[in-house]
Amino acid sequence: MGVKHARESPHTFECAECHRTAEMLLQTRGSQSMCLDCLGIGHLQFLPAASAPLTRRAVRASQEPVVVMRWNTRWSRYERQGVLAEPAVIEAAARDSLVDADVPGRDEVAAVIREQFPGCPVERAEAIALHTAARLGGRGRQRRFVVKVAPDEVCEAVEASVLHVDTGYDDLLMSGADRDEARAQVADRVAAILSAWRDGVAMLDP
Repeated sequence: MGVKHARESPHTFECAECHRTAEMLLQTRGSQSMCLDCLGIGHLQFLPAASAPLTRRAVRASQEPVVVMRWNTRWSRYERQGVLAEPAVIEAAARDSLVDADVPGRDEVAAVIREQFPGCPVERAEAIALHTAARLGGRGRQRRFVVKVAPDEVCEAVEASVLHVDTGYDDLLMSGADRDEARAQVADRVAAILSAWRDGVAMLDP
């Protein structure tokens, strides 16, 4: 499947379809700004353009990658902001990119994960750290070279990883389930894994 390109709506914060605010809105062919859910790609996650090796691997492995572009008025051109891909694909790409992807803040995030979730497998923790540092660092010309790590953000990143990688949450979304309903169905599994990792237990039986 080919790579799709989409234009971000940087100055609009409300979806034209559901009228809810969203962190990212994309322009449709009719110039409307719509959220990812209303566009039918709410199961995809945004990966900022922070590491070329990570981005390339995520695009290659994704079943439906979307390159997000934004118009730069100063330079009068579109600039790549990052890609949308399946969360599990992004994490797998992060694991494969650990050797050649250098993202500011990665070591700091990994240290917080090791402290709060000692049972999280080392390679898994490093992959989550790489992905999280790329996300927290921002994108484009606004990227930060020093990433301040908030423990709560790291905990949320680990929880998100478990949600997307260790449960059937994404499959439920793809089948048409509501986000809240899907989360409720896998909540016990997520809580059990996080509890085990906090207690220093590396693995749980599925």
